[in-house]
Amino acid sequence: MKNSPIEILQHVREYGLMKGTEMSPKPPEKNPAKSANASSQSTEKPEKTMEASFSMLSMSIASSALMALGLAPSPQGTDMPKDKDMARFNIDLLVMLKEKTNNNLNSDEQKFLEALISDLQMKFVQS
Repeated sequence: MKNSPIEILQHVREYGLMKGTEMSPKPPEKNPAKSANASSQSTEKPEKTMEASFSMLSMSIASSALMALGLAPSPQGTDMPKDKDMARFNIDLLVMLKEKTNNNLNSDEQKFLEALISDLQMKFVQS
């Protein structure tokens, strides 16, 4: 694996993108009457949507663990105080998810989850 899951998570937080997840504008409206009105008021930015996936769920939990370890800023951009109990809880959630999904993940998902847990456990010990 080129990048560790933690590096991927930091990239995701910075750019708002996730490999295997499309973030695309909403499809255009099909109602021509609304489209005519929309063209005169085209100052609105298209909304981005994300697809729910196993990797998105894993990354969400991992992001919470990183914030609790003080290694990632909050979504508001502020520094988070360290909370090792919360970090441990989030890592334990990922371990439980790994156990409960045993034999139900494809090999990429399994490797990703294992690497994510391993990286977070190492960061937890180092903090």
